[in-house]
Amino acid sequence: MKSLLPIYFVLFSSFLATIHGQEAHWENGIQSFESANYKAAIANFKQYETTIAAQQPSTQFHIAKAYYHLHQLDSAIHYYEKTLQFDNINRINQRCILGLSRAYLQKGDFESAYKTALTYLQDNPDDEAVRTEFQDICLWAYLIKHHHLNPEYLTNYIKKPSYIINSVAAQKLIARNVRNEAGYKFDSDRLEQIGLAQRWYGTFYNETKEQSIHFIFIDPDLIESVREQEKKASEIMTNGTLPIYERLGAFYFLTPLNDKKMNLALEQKEETFRFCTCLETPDYVAKRYKKKCIKDKRSIIQAAVNQNTAFAN
Repeated sequence: MKSLLPIYFVLFSSFLATIHGQEAHWENGIQSFESANYKAAIANFKQYETTIAAQQPSTQFHIAKAYYHLHQLDSAIHYYEKTLQFDNINRINQRCILGLSRAYLQKGDFESAYKTALTYLQDNPDDEAVRTEFQDICLWAYLIKHHHLNPEYLTNYIKKPSYIINSVAAQKLIARNVRNEAGYKFDSDRLEQIGLAQRWYGTFYNETKEQSIHFIFIDPDLIESVREQEKKASEIMTNGTLPIYERLGAFYFLTPLNDKKMNLALEQKEETFRFCTCLETPDYVAKRYKKKCIKDKRSIIQAAVNQNTAFAN
């Protein structure tokens, strides 16, 4: 009887070659992604994706990110959703929620972005990154619809020479949204006042060269403008006929809360409104308003209360 060892050796060698080829696709994909060659990254990750060993969330997640950088948002959404079919591994789930909500936001689909971030935030009220993203989703919806903020500032996040704005809220929102070609955020460390304009100076996270963002305020009477804007925001927040994400955008526009704003927000009937209000309650508001959050026995409200240090005393 002939020995089977040569056959086993051939099969084992073939297996090792296959594994090596799989790993090569993964490594090439990572290298292509890091050098911003996203098309090549997708091709390599998809080759790796076809193997049984590679059916894991990190593969889907990297494909989704590559599509997002190419601004192929439908494909990005598809792969982010595939990633979410897996269990939460190494915080990929959190990063996937951020990517998915941002892809919806880039499409101008505020409702889907809102629902994606809210579902995660209700279970993880301590997650600052998703909390900020949720606030930004609502603010974009509100400012674009009711303050006529240029939607291109959202859909095209590459830094522009200047931005026309009419509120500080829009200024901060745009600054958080700006990215460079590699997708890195802008971090500002100083500003310069120039009449009705401001110039923010800083760097992108992967660069050392200082750059600036120029904001131009269109209203010369900023004090009176703020009064009118707060009045308008209060009206939008309490208008039950409007989408809740627009009303929550008005709510976040009004933060930080004082006693009057806190009371107005807590009068809204939606559970989500009370959750967001209790999550954003500052230390200095009157105890009678804090008690309204503490006495609300609904689980998501208590999650907000337990997370917010304003209720510690």
